[in-house]
Amino acid sequence: MKINIHETKERSLKYVVIAAMYNNEWLMVKHKDRTTYEIPGGHIEVGETALQAAERELYEETGALSFELLAVGDYSVERYDSCNYGRLFYAKIDTIGSLPDSEIVDVKPMQAEFKWTYEKIQPILLQYVKNFLSIREVELKDARGLYELFHQLDQETKYMMYEADERQTTIEEVRHRIEMIRKNGIMYVIDDNGLGGFIMMNKGSCNRIKHVGYIVIGMKLSIAGQKYGTLLFNRLFEYSKLNHLHRLELSVMTHNLAGVSLYKKMGFQIEGIKNDAMLIDGEYVDEYHMSKLLEVSNE
Repeated sequence: MKINIHETKERSLKYVVIAAMYNNEWLMVKHKDRTTYEIPGGHIEVGETALQAAERELYEETGALSFELLAVGDYSVERYDSCNYGRLFYAKIDTIGSLPDSEIVDVKPMQAEFKWTYEKIQPILLQYVKNFLSIREVELKDARGLYELFHQLDQETKYMMYEADERQTTIEEVRHRIEMIRKNGIMYVIDDNGLGGFIMMNKGSCNRIKHVGYIVIGMKLSIAGQKYGTLLFNRLFEYSKLNHLHRLELSVMTHNLAGVSLYKKMGFQIEGIKNDAMLIDGEYVDEYHMSKLLEVSNE
C-alpha cells in the first residue's frame, strides 16, 4: 500500500477525511460496529462537492456546529493495481453540539492508547495535516531565522544560486527583503522548531505581466521525504488563485531530478532549456524553464 499527497484540483474523488481540532486537541470518532477509533470522514455522495461532503461528515460524526475548513490536499491510496483519491481537510472547530443520530457513537480527544481503524492510512494523513499547519506566511521577526536558513541551504546543496560562503547578505538586508516580498508577492516558511524551508513568489510588476508569478523554493535535507514540497505548493496555489495569478514560472537545474519530479507532479511543464545557465565546480550546467497555468476566475 502506498499513501501520497497531491495538488488540490479537479479529479475523481471518492472520500473526504477531516483532521479536526477542538480545544487544541485532535478529535477521534468511534463507529457503532467497531472498537477502534478514526479521524472523521466518509464517502462523497452523488451531487456533493468535496467541501460539502466534508462539512456534512464533520457535523454528522462530531456534532460540530461552527468551524473553519481548509483543504490540505488530495491524497491517494494505492493498492496493487488500484488507486483511489480523496480530499484531506483540516478543521478548527469552535462550537460542538449534540451528536446527531448517526453511525458514530463516541467522540473523544485523541489518546495514545486508541487503536486506529485505518492504522496504515490515517496516521500518515494526520501527519500531512500537522506538516501543513507548520507552514505560515513569513514575518519580519523571521529575519534571523531566514538568514540562517539561506546560509545552511548554501552549504547543503548545489541546487541554489549561491555557493557556500558566497552570500554576503546581512540580517537587516534579509529583513528588508521580507518587506519587499510582502509588498509584491508572498513567502511561506516551514516553522517546526526553527525554519526548515520556504517557498517565495514575486508577482509581475508591469500591467502586462501582473498575472505572472516567479517562484523560488528551498528546503533543508533534514525534512526531505515529508511531503513539505507538495504542501508548500498547495499553499502557494491557493494564494495565486485568490490573487488572480494565471501563470507561474520557475527554473531548475536539469540534473536536479528530485526537483524536476516534484515540479512535474505539481503540474509544471518544461517549456525550454537554458543552455549553460550556471557554472558549478568548473562545469556548465543547463536549466529547465518550467511553467504552470492556473484556471482563475475573472470575477
